[in-house]
Amino acid sequence: MEKEAIDAGYFLGEYHSDLANSIMVCATEIHTSEDIKEYIEATKKVLARIGG
Repeated sequence: MEKEAIDAGYFLGEYHSDLANSIMVCATEIHTSEDIKEYIEATKKVLARIGG
């Protein structure tokens, strides 16, 4: 996702071992529907690449 200049989210596993496979994502009013769609597509590509 870094390649597309998209911040993947905040890794939560650093703070709690039960959340080792979790990220927190936030979208505010400055993000458009298109921005969110781009994030979703980039996430799908990463998950497909790693087998998620």
